[in-house]
Amino acid sequence: MNRIYMKMKISAILVLTLVLFTGMFTTAYADPQKPDLIPTDITPPPSVIVDISNVINATINNTGTKDAAAFNVTLAVNGTVVDTQSVSDLEEDNSTIVSFTWTPAVADDYLLTVTTDPEFVIDESDETNNNISLEVTAYTSGYMGGSLTTYVHDVVRGDLLYTIGNSTYYGSLLSGETYTVEFNIMDIPGGAAVKTARLYSYWTYSDEEPGASMDVTFNGTLQTLDASYIDRKGYGSYNKPYGTYTYELDLSGNGVYLATINNTGTDKFSIYAMGLLVVYEDNGNEVEYWIDEGADIIYAKSGVTPEQATTDAPFDGTVTLAHVESARLITVVPSGDKGLNTLLFNSYTESAIWNTTNIAVEEQDVTSHITSTGNLAQLRDNEDFIMPSGAFLVLQRYSTPPTVSSGVSLGASIIPAVSIEVMPDELDFGTLAPGQTSNEQNLGVTNTGASNVRVTADVSDTASDLYVSGLRLDSASWSSYSTTVEKAASINAGATLEVPSSYTGLGTQEGTLIVWAEKV
Repeated sequence: MNRIYMKMKISAILVLTLVLFTGMFTTAYADPQKPDLIPTDITPPPSVIVDISNVINATINNTGTKDAAAFNVTLAVNGTVVDTQSVSDLEEDNSTIVSFTWTPAVADDYLLTVTTDPEFVIDESDETNNNISLEVTAYTSGYMGGSLTTYVHDVVRGDLLYTIGNSTYYGSLLSGETYTVEFNIMDIPGGAAVKTARLYSYWTYSDEEPGASMDVTFNGTLQTLDASYIDRKGYGSYNKPYGTYTYELDLSGNGVYLATINNTGTDKFSIYAMGLLVVYEDNGNEVEYWIDEGADIIYAKSGVTPEQATTDAPFDGTVTLAHVESARLITVVPSGDKGLNTLLFNSYTESAIWNTTNIAVEEQDVTSHITSTGNLAQLRDNEDFIMPSGAFLVLQRYSTPPTVSSGVSLGASIIPAVSIEVMPDELDFGTLAPGQTSNEQNLGVTNTGASNVRVTADVSDTASDLYVSGLRLDSASWSSYSTTVEKAASINAGATLEVPSSYTGLGTQEGTLIVWAEKV
């Protein structure tokens, strides 16, 4: 028992010694100086906007006791990293701001997460505090352009008129107050009938939601709202509705007309102007026209580019260009008062086109820019802040379409009534002696004329009648040769030369064979 007891005691002493040794090792060699990288703040812009590059700032602190070497910082959106930035170094007890960019695709709620040193390159005193998150909402900017709506596309024998009368800008029309515009219509020809009359109310910055509340009368008659177009910034401050209201009118012809707006709401709004559009018929030249209308506030600012701040006015359909005598484009742009804007129409471009104090109405001759399909006007802002509200394209057709001629080349190949081809154009009977007959040679005759022909032969020579007396066609004397060749047909004749035994000529002897053709 004594031996057993002693062994247990020694074991206890050994355990205590090891514990003491371990504690001494830790105290002697531990290094507590480490950096600690902590993201402490995420700062998005006041409003995060769809389709715009938004700058997201994050503050990164080093709260450790040692400087940090280079490390990365990431921005994740809903768990997906969208940007990575590098920090070259960060001293202890210092901070830095890292800037990310993010372009959301749709308006929605998102969770932003900033992570320092995601690859764990830095040995930190605390690796659990490297993330920070923030919920944000992304908005669609009303400052980006859309498209006007085609109210009608039609053809009429007559014309289109548009006027804003004596409209002036009116700020802050209070509840119960009225605004009146006088329209002096004098240009409708006698005997013409009004096909369409349309009244427009262009209003702005309404404190009433979802838009301005109003009654509209025309010459004392209360009108019924036909179409409502409303737009707004869509986020942040100054997010007020703007709009265009339209009304179909019963208009008899020329005259002085009064249109009145009555604020029937409980709060105020402002008025750019009122407009009156008239299409009349008078059995004159044909006019093809498009009426595009709406309310599209555009502003190339706060990250919105001029290309994004563009309103489209489409004029769909096919145009017969040969029938177009002239073309004019009328644009209606409330708040076009700085000239910081551009009109594009197919190949036509003009800058600083809308430049008035309340509502700009401009008319351009676009005859040379009309295309057969896909005609499109684009109204573009460049830090002006405008609300394109109307685009009217009017094509005047010729009273009598211009004569168009197209030449057709005429041609004919005339063949003779009698025509033949003879092949070959030379017969060589070789070397012969008196009393010998040559080998037969083939003589081809083709009828290339328009009629059947009778073919005969004639022979002459300068060889003491060698060929006159000795040429045979199809084994008979050439003088008796006669055959019929039908139109477009061919025949072959066998030609031989018999040299008389009494012939005394020597050397090369020449003669001529003439083939005759006669219509039968």
